[in-house]
Amino acid sequence: MKALKVIVYLCILFNVLKTMTKQDIQDKIKNAKGLLLYFYTDSCTACKNLRPKVETLMQEEFSKMDQLYVRSDEYLELCASMGVFSNPTLIAFFEGKEYMRWSKYVSTGEIKNGLERLYAMVFE
Repeated sequence: MKALKVIVYLCILFNVLKTMTKQDIQDKIKNAKGLLLYFYTDSCTACKNLRPKVETLMQEEFSKMDQLYVRSDEYLELCASMGVFSNPTLIAFFEGKEYMRWSKYVSTGEIKNGLERLYAMVFE
């Protein structure tokens, strides 16, 4: 699993993977049973510090949910249409509907508490 993460990370780093379109992201939201969208920018220190903690939390506690990391500066129209005006912003979707949203300074404990109940209902 770690080797796959490294390969995906390197592919993203060197732009080997196809860039997702706004429609690809909207389709992912619509079709995923559970999805965490993480909006960030490379210049955001809070984004850089929080992301590895969120990745670990999702892997350990909510492994059945999909995760999608979206660079806000590359998807301005999507951000505006979703009301994302600060970074980081995390939005949890279950069965295509927005369930919860966190922005700016958020702890992994808050995210965990927010996701636990609905995750258990949807996935267990």
